[in-house]
Amino acid sequence: MVIGTRLPPALKVALLVALVGTIGLGLAQQARPWHAAQRADRAALSAEIETKLEAARARLQDAKAAERPANVDAATQHIEEQAALGRLERKLERLRRRAADAAPGDEAARRAQRREVEALEELVDARRAALALPSDAIAREVDELEQRLAALQSAWFWQLPGLDALDPSLAIQEATIATPSGPTVDRCATCHLGAARGEHPLADLVGPQSPHPWESFGCVSCHGGDGRATDLASSGHRVAAAAGAELALFEGPLAWSSCRTCHLDGEPMHTTVAREQGAEVQSAKMPRALDRGAHAVEALGCAGCHELGAAAGARHAAAAMPAAISLGDLAARPGARAS
Repeated sequence: MVIGTRLPPALKVALLVALVGTIGLGLAQQARPWHAAQRADRAALSAEIETKLEAARARLQDAKAAERPANVDAATQHIEEQAALGRLERKLERLRRRAADAAPGDEAARRAQRREVEALEELVDARRAALALPSDAIAREVDELEQRLAALQSAWFWQLPGLDALDPSLAIQEATIATPSGPTVDRCATCHLGAARGEHPLADLVGPQSPHPWESFGCVSCHGGDGRATDLASSGHRVAAAAGAELALFEGPLAWSSCRTCHLDGEPMHTTVAREQGAEVQSAKMPRALDRGAHAVEALGCAGCHELGAAAGARHAAAAMPAAISLGDLAARPGARAS
């Protein structure tokens, strides 16, 4: 008797329901806007990397052709220099192990061993630099691009029609961030995948190595909106404002008005930006506009009618004002009077 030729009716129904449910779940997942956005982003990024990879491979081939030794003597000399470098590297490893295994008692001997290791490290680095070829850097670039492209490629079965909806690599991207009203979830990078990859145009301020990495600050800390949303109708995008979005987004220069949500120490924002970036930069002109606008808000007595600062709760000062007014606009009209 072949196992499975006869199944109880209840089990058949359960299997059929599971199959239909899986198919329905896949179709529903595929219909989600963020799912389509991630597939499109992956396709565009893969095409971009493939173009760069093709160009890098061509440059690598040209560089290797230019570096080909002119004669046998030059080739022999290069091989001998590479062998000498290899011997130095092996010697350096032996010295490092010896220094690590040295008894802790004799501090003078340990210091002498460290100095010997450091001297040999400098020599090895100098030899490596002298033997480095332009093609070496290009080869590393090719390897990096190949790894990035491979990371974007799903397993073959997820690329079959219908199954791409169940691809686990297509998923909601979220970060838990701190806000004045408490921790919240930011899922903006589910569609804006470049944010999680550190591709913000002001990467020195909000990039992975900046004072405001996406994992800690998300997007809504500066741009507002509903970070939990994964569709246009509820995220606060301007195109969805008519659909009933509760929180508006701060786009372009308006995003700088969010700085004062956290930076309440009274320091001019352009000074704060320059300090966090390590130098005065071009983008600091917008914090200067914010400083002028904040001064204008105070001088014009805007708080007499508009709810600002702590009284506005988690909302930013700009959110409590008409959408057409920005702090920069007020700063540009110093003679304006409150109506």
